[in-house]
Amino acid sequence: MRKLILSATILLSGLFTFGQDTKLTNTLLWRITGNGLSKPSYLYGTMHLTDKRIFQLGDSVYKALEQTDGFAAELDMNRLGTQMMNQFLNNEEQKNATEPPKVKERVSEETWNKYKLLLEKKFNKKADKITVDDLDNIESKLQLDLFKKGDMPTFLDAWLSGQARKQGKWVGGIEDLEDQLEHMNDFGDIEEKIQLALFDDNYYRGSLEWFIKVYTNQQLDTIDAFMYREEDGKKDYIMIKRNLKMARRMDSLSAIRSTLFAVGAAHLPGDSGVIALLRSRGFTVTPVISSKKINPDKYTSKAVEIPWTPVAVNDNVYALQMPGVAEGIEMFESMGLEMKMYFDISFMKMYMTMGIEVPEERRKLGADSLYNGLRSRYASKGEVLKEKPVTVNGVEGREYRISTYEGEMKMQIFIPE
Repeated sequence: MRKLILSATILLSGLFTFGQDTKLTNTLLWRITGNGLSKPSYLYGTMHLTDKRIFQLGDSVYKALEQTDGFAAELDMNRLGTQMMNQFLNNEEQKNATEPPKVKERVSEETWNKYKLLLEKKFNKKADKITVDDLDNIESKLQLDLFKKGDMPTFLDAWLSGQARKQGKWVGGIEDLEDQLEHMNDFGDIEEKIQLALFDDNYYRGSLEWFIKVYTNQQLDTIDAFMYREEDGKKDYIMIKRNLKMARRMDSLSAIRSTLFAVGAAHLPGDSGVIALLRSRGFTVTPVISSKKINPDKYTSKAVEIPWTPVAVNDNVYALQMPGVAEGIEMFESMGLEMKMYFDISFMKMYMTMGIEVPEERRKLGADSLYNGLRSRYASKGEVLKEKPVTVNGVEGREYRISTYEGEMKMQIFIPE
């Protein structure tokens, strides 16, 4: 269960002993100098939650952000939203095409006998019918509830990325999405999923509260002792492999530009953590202590106007721009449709566009029929708050503001000749 607390954060430990005292100062911010760097870079430990308590950042964190030329989270926040959407849709497509595995088939006989009666009671169906998808649905719902109950619109890493973008910084990522998917698959220990399904509220939430307290107290050694260890006390090998890649990429990126690196706090401490690995590569890594904490609502910085990016559309049948680079949604491409999306995860805004060829017989029904059909389709699970005609570059259309469970959507529809 312990690994599930930071499941969104996504080689033998004996190989990484550096003969030094690994006890660390209680701080999440570290300065990276030496090894030929002309300007310091910084390393900051984050927690991938929307809870406002973890957003009370020290003044030195903001100074590091302002004084560096770039910002890099674990993944590139400019692409993460779209990558996650494609991954989700692909997973759903695979689930629909195959029979989900039964829990009984994925655990030992001893584990099955231990939990099967409890599972029957939890899901109100025969234990033999309970699938891994049933367990995943509970885990997803719990994580979504935690995300929505947070006071901030997005998680800390994405918020910091957004602040860097507003200041005109280079923004990128240290890892590839595949690195985190490997760790998430490793988190797929079925017994842990069973425990989460059976004891979610009491165990998960209680442990999370304890961890938030440890995090806000910046106790890296406590985090190292608690997180990412197997039941037999050995360290998580996938975690170590990720740390190695992070340190190597930080080495390369800091040589190009001074950068604030923001990664999950559990990656920092220990003899195989990023701090030790950077030191082993010749860097001097020293703690930075802030003089005060600043409420995120009170933080202001000089904003830079950033131009929007043209969206490449097949045959150039229409043109538009988005705040970032739009990517194709693979599921629609497989259906012969072109949908482009940019998911600005730093501010939790999604931009989508799709061009649909309308058959001649459908066009004969008139524009109002087409507008009303699309309006009904996209508002089927919500409420139309406002509707008005719009004209862009001489092309008339309709605009709808729709309230849904996920939030509010603004949709514009144009039917050119």
